[in-house]
Amino acid sequence: MRFRPTAISLCLLSSLLGPSARAQDVARPSYASLEELKASYAKQLLDLDRHRIADMAGLAAKQKGEDAETTYRELFHIAVVRDLYTEADPAADAYLKTESADPGNRAMAVFINVIEKANRGQYDESLADLTAFFQRAPVKDDGKPRLDPDMVIPIGEAYLQRLIRGGRYDIAKKVCELALARRSEPNIRSHFAARMARINMLDKPAPQIVGKDVDGKTIRLSDFKGKVVLVDFWATWCPPCVAMIPELQALQTRYGKDGFVILGVNLDARREDVGSIAKATPVVRQFLLDSRASWPSLLVGPASDADPAALFGVDEIPASFLIDRTGKVVHIELSGSELDKAIKAALK
Repeated sequence: MRFRPTAISLCLLSSLLGPSARAQDVARPSYASLEELKASYAKQLLDLDRHRIADMAGLAAKQKGEDAETTYRELFHIAVVRDLYTEADPAADAYLKTESADPGNRAMAVFINVIEKANRGQYDESLADLTAFFQRAPVKDDGKPRLDPDMVIPIGEAYLQRLIRGGRYDIAKKVCELALARRSEPNIRSHFAARMARINMLDKPAPQIVGKDVDGKTIRLSDFKGKVVLVDFWATWCPPCVAMIPELQALQTRYGKDGFVILGVNLDARREDVGSIAKATPVVRQFLLDSRASWPSLLVGPASDADPAALFGVDEIPASFLIDRTGKVVHIELSGSELDKAIKAALK
């Protein structure tokens, strides 16, 4: 039987705990919306993981042998999953100064160092460190480095995103080349080959897009000739895509009068449980109305060589491409202040 507090028992408990406990209870934060509450708790969870990384680093420094390896392994895993590379960088430095022979942990520590250098804008140094690691990495009998395939993609993607945000597409391309040269797993080769293809689109004419919006109107990318266009691939079931909508609304308001437009490409129909544009259309239309996304959004059906996703090499979302007034792709996958600056530069 579970204890169910009554009004009397709560009063008694409060009197036993004293005035400080009652004040703490009264001082609980008040939230204006569910979104504000979620954001608050997300921040608290992130702060908790930051503290956890610091505490685990302290614990690992006192441990020996496999106990230390296990703690470092968990610490590095949290850093990758939660994108807390800066917080984990001191622990990675400490680990690399040990005489550990665990190839997986050593690789993770190197990658965390590399990404933290990119965070600081030391892009060339980060590439040099990564290249040196691959050159001396322990290998299996078949000649492939001892890296966990499940970690290669998220770590590589985190590094690529930082390079792209910094405008260092040249280094991003070299990272893809390095990954393709060293790995043979099909999923890893496919991922980095797709990223390479996307980077290679820069400074080239954007592929032509033709499709119908939620109202059946035919829209072409060429309709926006002479404007700066952000082509945004998205879906209603993609949380990062949905989270971008307020940012896109702000950009449209800020730069729309200067010749900036957004062209959405919706991929809802690609889901197996949807399977057709006809089935996806009412859901997408209602979503656009509810979110007040006023820019046109094309609906893309099952994959084909001629659909926009295939033409732009998009197999994961969100994905975006900034196209200048001449029709060339000038940036990919930017967000926040970097996207704002890129749009402003393209408009000029």
